[in-house]
Order: sequence, then structure tokens, then C-alpha cells
Amino acid sequence: MRILIIGAGAIGTMLGTALSKNNEIVFYIRESKIEQFKKSELTVNFGNDIKKLSNPQAISSFSQIQNPFDLAILSVKSYNTDEILEDLDTKAFNLITTCQNGIGNEEKLINKYGADKVVSSVITLPAAKNQDGSVSVTNLKGGISFGKTSDKIRLDKIADIFSEAGFKTSICDNYADMKWSKVLLNMNSNALSAITSMTMEELFKSSSAVSVEKKLFKEALCLLNKNNIKTVDLPGYPVKAMCIMYDYLPEKAISAIMLISGKAKSRGKKMPSLYIDIEQGKKNSEIDVVNGAIKVLGERTGEKTPFNSFICNLLHSILEGKIPRNKYRNNPKLLLEDMLSQTGRE
Repeated sequence: MRILIIGAGAIGTMLGTALSKNNEIVFYIRESKIEQFKKSELTVNFGNDIKKLSNPQAISSFSQIQNPFDLAILSVKSYNTDEILEDLDTKAFNLITTCQNGIGNEEKLINKYGADKVVSSVITLPAAKNQDGSVSVTNLKGGISFGKTSDKIRLDKIADIFSEAGFKTSICDNYADMKWSKVLLNMNSNALSAITSMTMEELFKSSSAVSVEKKLFKEALCLLNKNNIKTVDLPGYPVKAMCIMYDYLPEKAISAIMLISGKAKSRGKKMPSLYIDIEQGKKNSEIDVVNGAIKVLGERTGEKTPFNSFICNLLHSILEGKIPRNKYRNNPKLLLEDMLSQTGRE
């Protein structure tokens, strides 16, 4: 199969390198980086299994595509989707899948290309780029789940391609349920790590941080329930059990479960994407398609989401320099106090 990987960050590199064993892989790379990229050797560490791809094929313009790819994989950050769609013509591929975080990417693809050409997917494998350019998959229990946007697409055939490359795969009949379940998974310590510069393990040792997490999560669950959006388990991650934990258990029990089970250590030292973006000085953030998606859904349906709206607005204020970067560093207690005082909630 001929596969176009749009974006060569940690996820794109991981997918392209693993899929190259049985498929022809071509990357879409910015022109300024393409020559160096084509001379490189991509290395991905799946624990003790190291996969490599030497002298990867790459293009820097979609106009270079002569024959349509069987599959295009969109792996850029969600805030770059619009830029890609401006130039990516429907004749460039037969099917396109987005493995991006958050809500809204599938709808953009469907609006431009039609549901019959779009496959929804989520990845639950945390991957990070190392200083030497290699990629490490920091937890091997996850995989890839595919969601149906059209009855005309055979998801089992798509899943088989990834299974043959060594990925755990699953299929979900309702892509919206799958994507919102991944949002809940992404909410877990992501924004708080970005704001406080604390690891997931450090956050779950803080009663204040756990209190913030619980309030964000319960608010999101209430909103999803009112909109008849169901949660589904994702490869390696029992999302339904996580929802029960946040919905019914007190903060101390949540903290104990996350720490004793080792789930709070599952990312290792890898900081989440929201933290990485803010530390790199980027002005854009995927907070808009995670906690911000909760905010937008609430506004559209007339439901109040004060906690998720507060976190979304706060992170933007930090990105824009309106709030000092260090204000909440290692201080989730102050974050909780400010969230409660500014929302007027308990």
C-alpha cells in the first residue's frame, strides 16, 4: 500500500517507520527541512524493539503527487489542520485518516472530502522525540482505534495494515464516542502539567491538583451525558473505569489508585504535548480541541462549563504573556484557589 504521512513529528515518524516494513511510505515535509530529512535515518524505540527507516522518501508540495496514495495519515498538530487542507486536494489520496488529538478535525475533513474518504482514528501510544532526533514510545500498552464515518469504508482492512506493522488495533462503530473518549484521556493531567510544569506522578501526589482534575472531569462527563455521547474503552486504556473513578470516588481514593497502580507513572518522564508547546514558546495550543472542546460544546448546547472554560482561558493567557509563566509552577494549590474564586463554584 502507498501511504502518505503528513507531518514527521513523533507520531508521524513512529507510524511511518513501523508501516514501512510492508508499505511504501512517503512523508510530507516543509521545504526548508526536506533535504536533511531525506538523508536521515529514522529510528523509533518500541521498548527493546528498534525500528529504522533509512533515506525516507519525502515531498514538500502536494502538487508533486502524480498518482493518488491509497491512504493519507494526517499527524500534524490540530491547530495546523486548516493550513494543510488549503493545499491538499482530494485527488491526492483514496482515503485519509486523522490520528490527531481533540475534536473537530474529522468534521473539517468530511466537509472538504466527504465522509466516504475519511477514517477517524485515535492513538494511545505516547511517543516523544529525543534530542538526537530518534523517537521513543514510552508506554507500549496502547495502540490505535479506528472509528466509522461511513458504512462504505471497510475499517477492518485499514486496521489489518496497522496490525501487520505491530500495532494493537480496535474498531469503534461511532467515531464521535471514540474521539470524545480520547478527549477525556487527554484531559488527564495534560493541561495541569502545562500550567504547573509538574509530571503526572507529581500531580497525583497533590490533593489540590487531584481536586482540579476531578472538577474538570466531572464537568465534562456531565456535559457528555446530557448530549448522549458515550464513553468507550481505547487500546490499553479502560476509559469507562476511569470515568467511574472520577465520577464517584473521593480525591484521596483517586490519588491512591493512580499512584499504587502505577498509572501516574505510565508516561515516565515524558511531559504531555500541551507542556511541550508552551515550553517551546508556541502561541498556538491544542487546549482548544481538548478542554476547549468541552467549552465549545457547552456554549453550543446552552450548558455552563466554568472549570474547563477557566483552564482553557488561563492557558491562553499564559501563552499570550498576560499571566506570568511561573505563576502556577509547582503550585496547584494556588491554581485551585484561583479557579474556585474566579468561577464562583465549589
